[in-house]
Amino acid sequence: MALSLSISASQLSQSVADNRTNLRVNVNISWTSGSYDHYGSTKYVTVNGSTYYFSSEKINPNRTTSGSQTLYSIDVSIPHNSDGTKTVSIYASVKTATSSGTVTASKSLTLSTIPRATSPSVSSSSVQMGSAVTINTPRASSAFTHTLTYKFGSATGNIATGVGTSYSWTVPKSLANQV
Repeated sequence: MALSLSISASQLSQSVADNRTNLRVNVNISWTSGSYDHYGSTKYVTVNGSTYYFSSEKINPNRTTSGSQTLYSIDVSIPHNSDGTKTVSIYASVKTATSSGTVTASKSLTLSTIPRATSPSVSSSSVQMGSAVTINTPRASSAFTHTLTYKFGSATGNIATGVGTSYSWTVPKSLANQV
C-alpha cells in the first residue's frame, strides 16, 4: 500500500487595483495496491501562511486497486508585494490510517507580476507661468522610474525622465502663448 500527495495550483484572475491574485489550490492524492482510508483523519493545506482544514474527505472511497483523487480544492486571494511580485508557499499534510502514515507535499509558486501604476499629484492646484511646481510620483517600487511629459493647448514636451518620487518643474513662460 502506498499513498502519495501532490499539490496543483493555478491563477484564476488578478486585480491591478487591489494588487492581488485569486489562486485555486488543489490537494491531490494517488494510491497503489488498493490503499484506502475511510477514517477522515486530520488533513490540511497551508497557503501563504493561512491554514485550511479538510478532515471529512475519504481516500479511495471506491476501493480501487490504483488511482487518484482531488481531496480538497480552495480558492484564495493572495496579496502581492508592493512591486507587484509574489512567490507563494503551499504545504499540505494528510494523516492516514494506512502504512503510509502521514503524507505531505509542498510547492513554491511564483505568480505573474502585477504592474503597479503611479497616481501622480502636484503640490499646487494652480501655478503661474515661470514658477515651479512639484510633481509627486509615489511609486509602488523603488525600482520604478517615470517619464514626465506635458500637453497644454497644442504645445507638448518632455519634462524629465528617470524620475523617482518627485520632480520640481518650472512651468515655461512660453506656454502663455497657448492661452
